[in-house]
Amino acid sequence: MTTNQPVLQGFAGGDARRLHDDLRAAGFEDETIYTRLGIGSVTNLKDVPGEVIMRLTEDGSPLSVLIRLLLLCRAVPPEAAARALPKVGLDRLLAGGVVASTERGIRSNFQFLPFLGLLLAVDKPRQARLAGEQASEDFVMGVGGSTMTLANLTIRRRMASMLDIGSGSGVHTLLGARHADEAHGVDINPRAHAIAMFNAALNGLTNARFHLGNFTDPVADRRFDLVVSNPPYVVSPERKYVYRDSPFPLDGVVPEVVRRGAGLLRDGGYAQVLCNWCNISGQPTPERLARWFAGLSCDAWIHVGQSTSPEQYAHSWITSTGTPDPPALRDAMSRWMSYYREHGVESISFGVLTLRRRPGTPEAPNWVHMDQNPERMSFLGPAWEHVERRMDAQMFLRHTSDERLRATPLRAAPDARIQHELSPSADGTWQVSAARIRLAAGMASSGSLDGVGSRLVTMCDGTRPLGVLVEELAPGVGVSPDELWHAVAPVARRFIENGFLLAGSGAAPA
Repeated sequence: MTTNQPVLQGFAGGDARRLHDDLRAAGFEDETIYTRLGIGSVTNLKDVPGEVIMRLTEDGSPLSVLIRLLLLCRAVPPEAAARALPKVGLDRLLAGGVVASTERGIRSNFQFLPFLGLLLAVDKPRQARLAGEQASEDFVMGVGGSTMTLANLTIRRRMASMLDIGSGSGVHTLLGARHADEAHGVDINPRAHAIAMFNAALNGLTNARFHLGNFTDPVADRRFDLVVSNPPYVVSPERKYVYRDSPFPLDGVVPEVVRRGAGLLRDGGYAQVLCNWCNISGQPTPERLARWFAGLSCDAWIHVGQSTSPEQYAHSWITSTGTPDPPALRDAMSRWMSYYREHGVESISFGVLTLRRRPGTPEAPNWVHMDQNPERMSFLGPAWEHVERRMDAQMFLRHTSDERLRATPLRAAPDARIQHELSPSADGTWQVSAARIRLAAGMASSGSLDGVGSRLVTMCDGTRPLGVLVEELAPGVGVSPDELWHAVAPVARRFIENGFLLAGSGAAPA
């Protein structure tokens, strides 16, 4: 593994905390920067042209100087950098390799990102690098949509210990250190290891431990309440970039991470893996992926995001590290497409795998559930409670017959919302012409409702069995309770599965 990038040396402890204090004093944090730049989160930064950011930071304030120096990675005058960073001092930053002195002024060797209350040093992305400055093989990626997805889905209960496989800059380890007594990160990339330790010191998280090694090898004797991973899952014929290219053929890195992570879980513990998987000709994807979880003593939920064609996928990843000239791009596209054709890859999907270890020896076989018609993966903030809700719902539904469901009290989820669309009728009154149910927090899920469904959901308060509610509704619909039940039962199951309805107390299987 080669590098052409500077590595942080001897910059930790008091220096890192003084840098942290300087950044906070200047307002270099999430909301302040987002407001200044007019963006919703750090993942939107790439949508703002650099010259626009330069115009928005012309006032010379410490925050403006730091945005230019550390976020945009532009050169600033030495005296401006010194004024903006008085506690840590420019000399210490230069000596530690955080910044460099150039003919045009002081330039940062790293990009600094505010993310969910953390401050993270990462390698400069393509749009922040100088012309001709290429990403190194040991490139340490920043914060993107995949980072936000896993951060939103990660279980955040108070716990004893968590593990981050392929920890990179340390972002998920550091987020976990806020709710775990011990947070461990493992990465095979020495550069990532050094940056992650710097980020732990920068954020003052002394319970974050980083290990240099392959997958789970350095922590194989430990057990965890939570395992998360954003591994190098890109389906690529190349083995160039450590953060990106899978070390296994096709999507083989995913079952490897799943197997290793599941093996280190305590009873009731969760493993959550962000990944890509191949949809291969002649191999039904649900059955193929289900084999990844065989014999792991874990129930599994495969949350599907979106799928893309091999052509789009290849082009996106080939250009993610730079903009090759047309001949080089054609050659790379040809290699990648030949690789996909050779293995029968029809499309590539993005998603998250969530596993929960069954306590003890489960009497029933472990289940694997895959979203069949998912909405586009999107979130309205942290969604870990929804993850637990859906795992519990799958367990409940698989152990509950229709007759037992009929005797079960249900209640509407606290974040469920019903929206009615009204249309004018011929007599001048307004009638409900369409209705939808949605979740107002966490996972952005929705579904359609008819009049009976709307009334049924509003009646679900957890005090009366579902069958009793059906009996009350049946006369108004003009059918028998049994006829209405046959229509309601599959809808109720779907709404429980999607988190709109929750099983009342005593409804969970023994």
